[in-house]
Amino acid sequence: WNRESVEMAQSGRIIRAYALSDLVGKIVERIDDRSQRAHWLFTRARIAEQEDDHEASVRYYTEAIDIFEALGDATNRSAAANNLGLSLNELDRYADGLAFFDESIQLREQVPSEDRSSSFLFNLAGSYYGRGSSLRELGQFDAAVDRKSTRLNSSHQIISYAVFCLKKK
Repeated sequence: WNRESVEMAQSGRIIRAYALSDLVGKIVERIDDRSQRAHWLFTRARIAEQEDDHEASVRYYTEAIDIFEALGDATNRSAAANNLGLSLNELDRYADGLAFFDESIQLREQVPSEDRSSSFLFNLAGSYYGRGSSLRELGQFDAAVDRKSTRLNSSHQIISYAVFCLKKK
């Protein structure tokens, strides 16, 4: 249901995406499962992003992060923190976004290297990219460049460059 709701929103079927999300929200509320609620909030935030409703996505991601933190789910908390940073950047709240990119990076860097998949590294690079974007918008160019050059190993740098190129297109 998560993926389908987001795919509906991405393909312009916002009303259907919200209808499915509303139905799932009622089920999640009824079964009273905090983990499922956090995932529902995460999905709801992604749907709001598709409508450029970044204020709503900030509210949903913030609540999801609180639940993921209470559950000790660092992986999903990191993903939500990264996406919250992106939403805050969309609202020109770069300093706030920066704090969430830092949180996402810190959580991701705690994962042992043997557990890091290519998807994981791509998402970590995305957090670094978002962090650099926030710093750039805040006029902190040296910090943006220094952080990337000293903290990333070569595989992260390659992925960061790929992300940079994709975002520029």
